[in-house]
Amino acid sequence: MMDGDCWDTTVPIYLSTEMNVAPEKAIEYAQKYLDANVKGATAATDPIKFYGYYTIDFEQDGKVVGMLSVNGYSGQVFLHAWHGTFIEESAMQ
Repeated sequence: MMDGDCWDTTVPIYLSTEMNVAPEKAIEYAQKYLDANVKGATAATDPIKFYGYYTIDFEQDGKVVGMLSVNGYSGQVFLHAWHGTFIEESAMQ
């Protein structure tokens, strides 16, 4: 399923490292999910690429309020609901 609506466990585990969902498409899938499920939320435009998926923050009223992942092979979206309320983010170099 490529519409980004749900998590699909039927994706084979022998996938290559080359994801067929581009970062721009991942953002599109994330926004489509948010439009349907999180009123007024906007997906960030700087997805973080991991092996097999992208992680994308989302905002409401200009503040980060959550995170989701987009499968890099199927485009399916997985909301990170277990994180709780966003406090802050820091980058280590």
